[in-house]
Amino acid sequence: MVFTSMNKNKSAIQDYRLFQWFAIGALVLVFCYPILIKAGWLHATCPFIGSVKNPCPSCGLTTGWLHLYNGNLSKAMVANVHALPLLLLVILQIGWRVLLVMVVPQIKHPLLIDGLVSGCLIVFLAGPYCLDLIHWLADSPLLPK
Repeated sequence: MVFTSMNKNKSAIQDYRLFQWFAIGALVLVFCYPILIKAGWLHATCPFIGSVKNPCPSCGLTTGWLHLYNGNLSKAMVANVHALPLLLLVILQIGWRVLLVMVVPQIKHPLLIDGLVSGCLIVFLAGPYCLDLIHWLADSPLLPK
């Protein structure tokens, strides 16, 4: 009986680690996205440019991240005020997930701890962006009234 529960626990830990590696990969892709666009490997066009009077909260985000990669905070903030907090969220999430992969066997309730840490990071760093996005959607002529 103990052997079976230990195997289930090891399997759960392996599944959790695998999920974290996928999350790290996705976050690294998000981090590299502006670089891939600038290098010409990806092409991105915004479907909202020219179709609405009020630009969405994501407008200028890629440019803002590129300015941050070059160390120009003032230009990044002009491009998009959410550039720095969202980039910090991605970087901190990558670091947090790497830490989780390394120490998950020692954590008593990894899902709870992960949920609390990630939730706090999302609320504090992406919260203003999400609120702006909700307000933009509410005022958008793209939605039926």
